[in-house]
Amino acid sequence: KKQNHYLNSLSVKTGEYQLDRPRYKRESLLIKAQFVGSNPNVQVMGDNEVSHNHNYFYGKDRSEWYLRVPAYASVIYKNLYPGIDLRYHGDGQSLKYDFIISPGADISQIAIHYNGIGRLNISSTGELEMTTSLGSVTEQAPVAYQDLYDKKDDITCRFVFKDANTFGFEAVGYDHSVPFVIDPMIIYSTYLGGSDMDYPHDMCVDSHENIYIAGITQSDDFPLANPYQGEYNVYNWAFISKISSADDSLIYSTYFRADCVFGVTADSFGNAWLTGELNNDSFPVTPNAIDTAYGGDIDGFVTKLSSSGDSLLYSTYLGGSGGDGPRDVTLGPDGKCYVAGSSGSSDFPILNPFDPSYHGGGCFITCFSPSGDTLVFSTFFGGGDIDGIAVDSEGFIYIAGATGDYHFPIYHAFDSTLDGWSDAFITKFTPLAESLVFSSYLGGSYSLFIWEGAMRIAVDPQGNSYICGQTPSSDFPHYNAYDSTLSGGSDAFVAKFSPSGELPYSTFLGGGSGPEWAYDLTIGPDECAWVTGLTGSSDFPVPNGFDQQLEGYTDAFIAKLSADGSNLLFGTHLAGSAGFYRNETYASGIACNGVDKLYIAGLTESTNFPLMNPIQDHNAGWWDAFVTVLDISTTPCQYLPGDINGNGGVNGVDIVYAVNYFKGGPNHPPIDCGTPIGPCSESSAFYAAGDVNGNCAFNGVDITFFVRYLKGQTPSLRYCPGCPPAQ
Repeated sequence: KKQNHYLNSLSVKTGEYQLDRPRYKRESLLIKAQFVGSNPNVQVMGDNEVSHNHNYFYGKDRSEWYLRVPAYASVIYKNLYPGIDLRYHGDGQSLKYDFIISPGADISQIAIHYNGIGRLNISSTGELEMTTSLGSVTEQAPVAYQDLYDKKDDITCRFVFKDANTFGFEAVGYDHSVPFVIDPMIIYSTYLGGSDMDYPHDMCVDSHENIYIAGITQSDDFPLANPYQGEYNVYNWAFISKISSADDSLIYSTYFRADCVFGVTADSFGNAWLTGELNNDSFPVTPNAIDTAYGGDIDGFVTKLSSSGDSLLYSTYLGGSGGDGPRDVTLGPDGKCYVAGSSGSSDFPILNPFDPSYHGGGCFITCFSPSGDTLVFSTFFGGGDIDGIAVDSEGFIYIAGATGDYHFPIYHAFDSTLDGWSDAFITKFTPLAESLVFSSYLGGSYSLFIWEGAMRIAVDPQGNSYICGQTPSSDFPHYNAYDSTLSGGSDAFVAKFSPSGELPYSTFLGGGSGPEWAYDLTIGPDECAWVTGLTGSSDFPVPNGFDQQLEGYTDAFIAKLSADGSNLLFGTHLAGSAGFYRNETYASGIACNGVDKLYIAGLTESTNFPLMNPIQDHNAGWWDAFVTVLDISTTPCQYLPGDINGNGGVNGVDIVYAVNYFKGGPNHPPIDCGTPIGPCSESSAFYAAGDVNGNCAFNGVDITFFVRYLKGQTPSLRYCPGCPPAQ
């Protein structure tokens, strides 16, 4: 089947790379990988059989039908070179390859020649760069490791030239008596921007894993593709771009006739819902808009853009005669659109309200029908600013933000008192906002006119809600915290609330040498919170991070908390080491596909921001947007929960073994799965079989839990979601 791709899409099929041009140009280029001097009679075999089969029905002749054909997660070319196997495996979107080197085998045998390219180069950072008539293809520098003593040891490995357009590998400092693996990986990261400031406020990912990024631009040369509005002027400062998951290209990228897009979400058809601010009377509205007239001052807007980006399915003003600022948008399980923000208009449109009264400025929540042409409800709600809104699978509504209102609506609250100049708040409504489930302040007593509040909110499938933001208060409420101390002038915070409003955890997150803000969070498949934002601290915690130092004046950060909030499983900086002015970078949006991908968007002054297969390979001006995709798939570890001594059984003997270990005994548990971050890291020991309470730590608390299990007081042993046992 012919597929048409944009420039830097790379696929591998039995040793061939195929690179295709955009859909509107029927051009293709074949890059063929030839394994020089390899075994001509190599044995190809499936590995890691999966649970489903394939059936092939060719014509009417049943003898040509093939039923229940096994399927495999990987394919091995056995003895491609003497003692060297080649393994292909994928992640659902891209194909990767490993070389597995048996004891005593010589890796210098490996020689790969590329036909169909112009020139082959090895960059200063060790990446393999191929130039072609249609653009460039890059392979990340190889990663190599050995399994030693139940633990992976990293091996120094690099690409080396053999001759023209032929390369191999060189590895040093490894044990020749033990197998090792060379594993080149391809990831994705790109700039997106023009010659001036480009500021993405929000991002999302749809069910097809296409990426949407939206915000404000001051660049008259912002990169466009199939634009709805292709002209930049003083009214067209907003932008939205949609990036294809199939080939990392722009499906569309367009200016939009508004001041800024603050929130974006996508429906199951790939249509984008946008909300934000404007101050013009020439905003495009559709005939079925609830409000077709500009109200004056600052108005909000709500727009539904088609999946191709070339038409408006719905568009309306949203506001009254004062200043109105929508900040976030989300969709409910039945397709209703929910918008939230702040209003300074006493004549803001109100319908079926929880609170019909204008209090001199404050929060609003508005719900539209799936088509947008009907208001379901619209309500005021207390004084303050809503910065995040979420709706769960049953239609319950969650909002979060900041308030300095002593009379803010409080109900079944964890904290019923405004403690500082402003506090964060979180509120949960029943469906259609008819009544409150809970509503609470969350803040400390800092009162020197420094903002404290929540920036975004997320909900997991069990109805737990999570908020993140910034606090300058040393007495900010913390419970079961990874970090219980304010480290600098201001720290990020993350808090989790149960479906009924209890606080399972609340924690600081930051270093001591600079400020931190948490701008967005998402919940991974293991019910752990991933958080992103800004750090100016050289001592920001970076367990297992791929970038462990402060690169600029501020960096973006990515962090993963354990499900109970008591451990930081992963932390990293994300920035380049050189850039314009102060080289500032921060992330404004994060999303997860619910399985194995993490998507981060933000803006950067860095001129050497880490890139891979980019749409745009350079910072075009000053502040450019960026989009980065991380693989967060978990690697199963071979262990049995509770089998601490590794003998295959789960009983009291394992408790004795663990007690002896904790008392300083000479024998540690034999199975080390590495620190659980997904994939399991090898940077520190993690004896996962002993983590029977599943909090991603092995300590004395697990002994108590194990005893209760053996006494029948708890039904089962648990395991760390970040490092699951192999099935």
